[in-house]
Amino acid sequence: MMTQFTSDIVVFDLDDTLYKEVSFVESGFKAVAGHLGDMSYAEEMMDFWSKGQNAFEELRKQHSIGTSVAELLDVYRFHIPSIQLDGSTILALDTLVNHGKTLGIITDGRTRTQRNKIETLGLYRWFSPDNIIISEDFGTAKPDMKNYRFFMLKYPSKSYAYIGDNLNKDFITPKYLAWRTICLKDNGQNIHAQNFSMSEEYLPENTITNMSEIINLI
Repeated sequence: MMTQFTSDIVVFDLDDTLYKEVSFVESGFKAVAGHLGDMSYAEEMMDFWSKGQNAFEELRKQHSIGTSVAELLDVYRFHIPSIQLDGSTILALDTLVNHGKTLGIITDGRTRTQRNKIETLGLYRWFSPDNIIISEDFGTAKPDMKNYRFFMLKYPSKSYAYIGDNLNKDFITPKYLAWRTICLKDNGQNIHAQNFSMSEEYLPENTITNMSEIINLI
């Protein structure tokens, strides 16, 4: 049974929470394939990646490509991605805003890469740019307490919730700070596997299988 909560400030992870990160990977490989002038390379890179191999190194070896890995990485990291929100996420965000919640994001990654994702997903419709914490820009990454305390200092004497997916780093700090914690369970597509046998301090209070289930928790 889920715990009901009435958090004023609702903060999300980005990758594999608001959208599925594998779609960014696919988009990035297509961008690299286009840069190299052969779209068939995209499927090959996905195959290498799915086997845990370095997709760019393997592609260069297989096809004697002279373009450096560094250049291919830049194309991958900084392309404008083809990604989108699913309907349940849009419903959840609309509902939270309609209930007067203030929304935020805490995400790890390069500023330009994460901003490209945020803009493509249209997240500024629900999230103020001032409430989006990106690790490269902010100077610290999860689970650093500074990232979460940002919202506590900006919105004092409120109640807070965090929704994420990565058990290694998403929930340990907000739990310590007495935030509500909710994990979106892996549907088989997540980049990082979820291990719920971890020690209690890392585990969220609640789990959901669909983002729209947040509606039942507000």
